[in-house]
Amino acid sequence: MQKQHKDLLRTVVTALRHRLAGTWDADGQPVRGDLDRELERLGFAPDGQVTPLDALVQPTAIERRAYQVADARIAPFADAAERRQARGEVAERAAYTWINRLLTLRTLEARGLIDETLRPNAAYDGISEALYVLRLSEPARTQGPDGGWQAVLDDACAAYARQMPGLFDPHDPNAALRPTSAALLDCIRILGGATPGSRYPVEEVDAVFRDPDVLGWAYQFYQQEAKDRVYAKLGRGGKIETRSEIAAATQLFTEPYMVKWMLQNSLGRSYHEAYPESKLPESWEYYIREDREIGERRLEIGDAASTSPNLQSPISQSLFTLSSLTLLDPSMGSGHI
Repeated sequence: MQKQHKDLLRTVVTALRHRLAGTWDADGQPVRGDLDRELERLGFAPDGQVTPLDALVQPTAIERRAYQVADARIAPFADAAERRQARGEVAERAAYTWINRLLTLRTLEARGLIDETLRPNAAYDGISEALYVLRLSEPARTQGPDGGWQAVLDDACAAYARQMPGLFDPHDPNAALRPTSAALLDCIRILGGATPGSRYPVEEVDAVFRDPDVLGWAYQFYQQEAKDRVYAKLGRGGKIETRSEIAAATQLFTEPYMVKWMLQNSLGRSYHEAYPESKLPESWEYYIREDREIGERRLEIGDAASTSPNLQSPISQSLFTLSSLTLLDPSMGSGHI
């Protein structure tokens, strides 16, 4: 990803995180995000105290479900500190779930894989095509304070849940707590290029979201402040204490050059040993042409003598074609390579 695109994406993702999940001020004190304040409005105080659902004034069905999900995750803990931690996890999960959905939709539409859903378009009075159509076809759903944006998101999640259920499942409990209308409108503007203190052309934002590495970098930028705090804590002699701290410190985006280096020097090396006359390794940018020592002479992999069984990796002891291999990544899904 080009540097200017990284800088823009960092600005976008950081702004989304600050708005929904919160941040920390210069003194290390938490600055509450929209979803943290929503939890308090629903009866879950920052100190861990819980107000009964019956005390809410005419809660909507959506508010009831958000309350029930939060209560199921917070109420089981008797200790106040554990309740505060559980409460923070509810807000954090809701924040990254909604941010993941927004970023993915913006990526899909920028690549032309779905109809424009979030992207502002001058041809539609500065709103997205999806919202413009909804205002014409179902105006009643666009009369609320969010102008119909939540309905657009609900429709998009329902439409793509079958292909990507882990991301767009309408019944995902992590998405039960929703951003306020004001916060959602801010997020839509940010994804259109109107970030705090800066405004980027929507075409430039499109280019960022067309980059194949955009979601990987988005994750890294989402965790950047938390990662910095963990390393500062370690520098003061502290220890990593929570799962979220472990994730922030260790689960980083693996850039393409890292993947190429590992692949070219593992499977690639085995292939070169099996086919020493192959010209394919010449195209491997990160391949290390390792010298091997045999008696008093040194030779490079690719020499005829390097095909000795004593030098070969197990996979290279029998001929194979790359297309015939099935590869298993035992860490896939763990957040690591």
